Amino acid sequence: MKGPKRALLAKMITLVATRAELLEFIDIFKVYRRKNWHIDDLARIDFIGRCIHLKSPDIALAILYHRPVFGFDIPSLTSARALMRSLLATPHPPPDADKAPLPNDIALPTETPLAHALLLANLFDMYALPPAETDGVARALLLGASAQELKAGADTKNADTIIQWIKAVTEETIISPEGPALDSQDPKVKDGKLVATSQALKERGKFTSQAARARTAPLYSNQLTTPERTWIKSRLDRFVEWSQEQGQEVAWVDKLRVA
Repeated sequence: MKGPKRALLAKMITLVATRAELLEFIDIFKVYRRKNWHIDDLARIDFIGRCIHLKSPDIALAILYHRPVFGFDIPSLTSARALMRSLLATPHPPPDADKAPLPNDIALPTETPLAHALLLANLFDMYALPPAETDGVARALLLGASAQELKAGADTKNADTIIQWIKAVTEETIISPEGPALDSQDPKVKDGKLVATSQALKERGKFTSQAARARTAPLYSNQLTTPERTWIKSRLDRFVEWSQEQGQEVAWVDKLRVA
């Protein structure tokens, strides 16, 4: 059976105005998965963008984390970066979460903004994106947030893990990040990391029309956007400032800067 026209889903997403309405898409996406109806890249971009706009990035993260339930993939590296920035900027619990919490069946294993972002970093592999520790935007966002957490004495364990992880990769001393605790019995987990499934790889990057392909093409560009360049500079500056206050060596951070 052929699924609904893409325009219908797109229109529904644009009309969403509250966190509670975003959560209604959980059941809609479950139906799409059960019926094997494809959700194209534009719809995914629109939905993730709506979650970001309504300060509910945890909903997008939950849908991505519970991939077998939804079959909802990260549509592009650009979307992943924007979602990570939003996760780091949104307090936990997010606004209105007391009135519209995540359902228990799609709960997240993380409970702080930094842990949410680290979970998303683990998902990069699942969705066949470049490793987060090698992506200029993702690692700058993570380093900047880690410095902020350490300065506040908040999520220090994850912050220390992230800094050691990115520094080691930058200096070409590869280590395995601890990250959030992952259930080794979960079929999505291998050696403590989330991994891509053949279905995830197969479904990534499908388009339903030439118009969709044309509109999403810029999102697959290797060129950084102006906001992304700003994020890199500001977060790395924040990290360097904190490191220097601690009397730490920061020469390795220069390798992470962009022209």
